[in-house]
Amino acid sequence: MRFFKRIGLELDYLQLWENSPNFGKNALAIYTALAKYNRVRTERFNAYWGLGAAYIDGDVDALGFTYGLGAEWFFAKPFSLACNFNQVLVNDNNVNKFNGLLNYHRKQYKFIGGYEHLKIGSVGFSNVSLGVGISL
Repeated sequence: MRFFKRIGLELDYLQLWENSPNFGKNALAIYTALAKYNRVRTERFNAYWGLGAAYIDGDVDALGFTYGLGAEWFFAKPFSLACNFNQVLVNDNNVNKFNGLLNYHRKQYKFIGGYEHLKIGSVGFSNVSLGVGISL
């Protein structure tokens, strides 16, 4: 959601599930609210930084501080390439998330696919990322 020319709000939800024969079933959810300042905003390029809060659900159940950096390049209508980094600081640990994404824009929606790397504490995960975004 963008309120002014350069100020916006991003709300994210990330859900992870694990079903391991050795460790059983586990789930972790991360809810993030990020106030974004679009520092560079042109017709074909956008770069931002943001500050906010995140709640880690599951066995952690804690609220933490988060910050993020990102950029998006609109290289050919209706496509864009985006990369962003978010870090959540919670309970003397951190959760790092890096995304490299290809976006397809259709009206106020964007369909997202790409690469995601998560580092939760000292454990890293590389994943395929799929999603849908709605601009209000």
